[in-house]
Amino acid sequence: GLPRSKRYPGNSGLRVPLIVHFPDKWKHLAPADYTPGGVSNRLVSFVDLYPTLLSLVAGLDQPTAGQVTVDGRTALMFQEAALLPWRTAGENVELALKLRGVPRKERRERAIELLRLVQLADFVDRAPHQLSGGMRQRVALARALAQEADILLMDEPFGALDAITRDVLHDEIERIAYEQQLTVLFVTHNVREAARLGDRIVLLSSRPGRVVDEFAVDVARPRRIESPGVSAIAATVTTRLREEVRRHAH
Repeated sequence: GLPRSKRYPGNSGLRVPLIVHFPDKWKHLAPADYTPGGVSNRLVSFVDLYPTLLSLVAGLDQPTAGQVTVDGRTALMFQEAALLPWRTAGENVELALKLRGVPRKERRERAIELLRLVQLADFVDRAPHQLSGGMRQRVALARALAQEADILLMDEPFGALDAITRDVLHDEIERIAYEQQLTVLFVTHNVREAARLGDRIVLLSSRPGRVVDEFAVDVARPRRIESPGVSAIAATVTTRLREEVRRHAH
């Protein structure tokens, strides 16, 4: 039959809506509203679905049924920094600017501005191997921001980092999202991370991928990962996640 259309409007500040059209058998795969400056987490209990979901939103793949329409530019940040090793930090950011058509004489200055935004202006001429893992991810974030996107898609970007570095980068992405008025779709398997960063958490099931629950994160910012409100939301989501895991184990 004809695909069912589903639109998820936000409040009066909505600027970057995500409109998803899926057949009934897929249920509603993206029931999240997006408002500028919001950090929206998509918490996935199994690994199979979410790379496809981000690829669809980014326009890197096409759905076999239905359609995904995103009103705004997207930028994708991967699990690995994926920096070009023969380019410096500044040159990696400049490459994104070059691909956008920014004139050569403007690229260096803009790259330094973006690296300053992620606290790395002093490392503009360092090669990737001279940077720590957290620094490389900051360069990758600056490169994503160079694309002037409205929606930042983040695929477990902090999963390989140690706890302290990850906590620092949580502060950075929260600050940058609000300063730059970005909408963020953040995929993570870490429940506490989802509660720390998100305005909303969406829990997906395993195959077939369906939304099984959704949680509003009504905790004041700035947050800490050990904050009581974050812990309470994480406990609620974890309980629901365990129910879903047990259901699929049978």
